Amino acid sequence: MYMRIQIKTKNYLASMVLMLLSIVVTGQNRDSLRITSLVNESWISLQNTEYEKSRDIAEQILKIDEDYCFGYILLGTVYAKYANDCSSKNNVEKGIIYCLAIDMFEKAKNANPTCAETANENIQIYSNYLVDKESVFIHIKEGEEVNIDDWIKRKTKFRYKD
Repeated sequence: MYMRIQIKTKNYLASMVLMLLSIVVTGQNRDSLRITSLVNESWISLQNTEYEKSRDIAEQILKIDEDYCFGYILLGTVYAKYANDCSSKNNVEKGIIYCLAIDMFEKAKNANPTCAETANENIQIYSNYLVDKESVFIHIKEGEEVNIDDWIKRKTKFRYKD
């Protein structure tokens, strides 16, 4: 378990560095400065386990620039970290939250190919935490849309572990 958390933390840090570098490379304008500020604010909230606040800030980033793929990477990271840290959820509930994280990584790839490598790495990592068909009996079909309650209040496409 320690090794998995260590890998995830490294992945979070790498994602943050890539997000900030993408802003520097694209030049500094009013929007990019605002995005930089919001990325930092969201990251701090995430580190303080303020998941809903971090998510809301990441969504503000995407309102400024819907093609900013690292905004989706940040959203996926928020959901994945919450699923990892949440001890009150069972494996199926956590698996559904990981499905939502994977949705965000997929959106990142679609928003801008610059994020494809990072998004694919995250998809590969978090796909390992999905529910295994053989190990649990549930009445949800692959690809079925499911609601996530709690503070998340989002829908996702259900996936099983391959």
